Amino acid sequence: MALSKIIGSGIGTVTNQFGSSNMPSGVTLQTKTFQTETAATTTSNTFTDTGLFSAQFDTALQSGSKVLATVHCIIGQPYAGSWARMNFITIFDGSTNKGDSSTPDTYGIGGNAPLGGSWAGSGYIQHDAAHISGSLLFTPSSTNPTIKIAYKTHDGVSLSIGRTWASGQPLYLSPTRLIIQEISA
Repeated sequence: MALSKIIGSGIGTVTNQFGSSNMPSGVTLQTKTFQTETAATTTSNTFTDTGLFSAQFDTALQSGSKVLATVHCIIGQPYAGSWARMNFITIFDGSTNKGDSSTPDTYGIGGNAPLGGSWAGSGYIQHDAAHISGSLLFTPSSTNPTIKIAYKTHDGVSLSIGRTWASGQPLYLSPTRLIIQEISA
């Protein structure tokens, strides 16, 4: 069957009907996924950039759009006595912490402690991993934000992201993932 051009009264022209500027509020306009098998470590008890990602979108964001960032990772720590305290991750937009809006420098977007109760006071903790996942919907600083994962430990105790504390073998690594999405205003 041949294509026909339909001409008639009241039909009009459909131009860019599905363009991102015509989408309703809350629609995902862009998604990018980042993954690394690289690990990073810190002893900082304030949120510090992991250096794992400087994530950006392929296309500038529309004015008013929000960003939904989701992180999946593991953390690990060495033995340091019989303690078990939370460690936290957050999202940076450039160098600005976008985490927990009430106290962004306290809790970030997720936390966990790799020390199981039965391992308290033993050296086995270096082989334990704790999973952390978190999501955050935020207003970006610009239409071309640079999104990063930050982390912090407690009391200056060493913390790794992307692996257990025991290193040197691939079996202790786990990919860290960052997913960023532009959400229409």
